[in-house]
Amino acid sequence: MCDFDGFRRAVEGAQCLGLLAQEYRRDGDLVSPANVLFLQVAPGRWLRFFLDAGVFFWREVPAAVGITDAAPGDSYPLVPASAPGLVGSRVKAAELRAVPPDGARLALRFASGAGLALVNETDESRLELEP
Repeated sequence: MCDFDGFRRAVEGAQCLGLLAQEYRRDGDLVSPANVLFLQVAPGRWLRFFLDAGVFFWREVPAAVGITDAAPGDSYPLVPASAPGLVGSRVKAAELRAVPPDGARLALRFASGAGLALVNETDESRLELEP
């Protein structure tokens, strides 16, 4: 896994100011509803993270920016990815666990009681929101 402890330190206790998912569309059809997530934790401070084949990747970026140089027919729009109780609430806990045989699940719990999980199984990602 790619420095999950660093991600946990960056996210736990931070207030969620925004949450965007980067979709992947092929010829207009939705292929992946959340292949990358962007969590805004301060003005000009976003955490960009994703799971690929069960491996967690993240980095801090100044803005949520989708892929602009996609192959013909591919697009990666950024869409709001929120449930009641996420935006404005602080992240209480972050947990990463393996999903056999080769996936992973990243769960974020919020002080409001809401939560979200990014799940990657059979090399496909999905977002689960819990109000």
